[in-house]
Amino acid sequence: MEKKNQKKKQNQTMEKKNLKKIQKMKGVGKSEVHRSALQKASESEGNLDIFIRFLFGLSLACNQKLVGELLKAPQDCRRSKPKTVKLIKERIKQNTPQKNINLFYCLKELKDDSLLKQFQKKNRSRQYRTNSMPNDMWSALAFFLLTHDKTMKSFDLGRYSPLPLGLEKLLVVVKASQRSSLHGCNLDKGSCHLLASVLSSPSNLKHLNLSYNNLSDEGVAILSKGLASPNCILESLILRMCGLDKDGCHPLASILRSPANLRHLNLSWNALSDKGVEILSKGLASPNCKLESLTLTLCKITDKGCVLLAEALKSNPSHLQNLLLWGNPIGEEGRRVLSHVQEDPSYRLQTVGV
Repeated sequence: MEKKNQKKKQNQTMEKKNLKKIQKMKGVGKSEVHRSALQKASESEGNLDIFIRFLFGLSLACNQKLVGELLKAPQDCRRSKPKTVKLIKERIKQNTPQKNINLFYCLKELKDDSLLKQFQKKNRSRQYRTNSMPNDMWSALAFFLLTHDKTMKSFDLGRYSPLPLGLEKLLVVVKASQRSSLHGCNLDKGSCHLLASVLSSPSNLKHLNLSYNNLSDEGVAILSKGLASPNCILESLILRMCGLDKDGCHPLASILRSPANLRHLNLSWNALSDKGVEILSKGLASPNCKLESLTLTLCKITDKGCVLLAEALKSNPSHLQNLLLWGNPIGEEGRRVLSHVQEDPSYRLQTVGV
């Protein structure tokens, strides 16, 4: 009986403390609570994102009716929603699109889609040019794309903004998409820093097309730092006509030697030469290399390069299935060596294009 009485007293004490807290909070306007929550969330690393969505959604009168008297709305309920929406929109103008995605979810909880409607209206009438688009409209575009299943499967940056600025503003979409095409978007080695950050963090990205961008050897070296991350799940990388030569093969060979997920690599229309192939072959020969498809069309490869590739496959014969070398000055010797590899049942090589 004594234990029960003690527990009852403890519960009563806790109830009194909670009642006092609630009474103190009665004098605090809801918009002030929302302002404080927004500030805290902006200072956090995303761990409060779901909470503020819940908080803002709960503030709607229709939701408060569902929970009854327990969370009865204060008298300023109707006036607090416009204030909260205004606070969120002000924050959106200050933040990057990456940080604003959760704030758009908050607006959705508050049933306010005015920014999205504004973007869609301007976009239909082509009143916005992406190089001069305000930050809140970039954020609206990013949110619009992220909430469409088609974009999450395949995203083409060129349709929206074929510029480094477009990559910067829509990086969150590239990260969330399974397949991203950034071909012909005027990207350079500076853009590779952004892409390396995507590859080195948890993402959905498995296929990346960077063709027709002047990334240079230095850019590929930066990109490779992301490819080397244990978080990277990229399986297919297309670097067609990216201004590479033999020096760009060093970081790529290093990736092939590491336990990476890369299965398909396209380096067509780059002046790799036989020296570049020699460097790549060291990666192909590694037992860690799981590459299934390698495309080296128009890369200035001769018979010597074919011999180097054949030797690499002897060291690691169990993965590469497709080797495409169209458009290279390959003679009879190169064709004969590769044909021998293809016909040998101990290799998995199925297709050789010369």
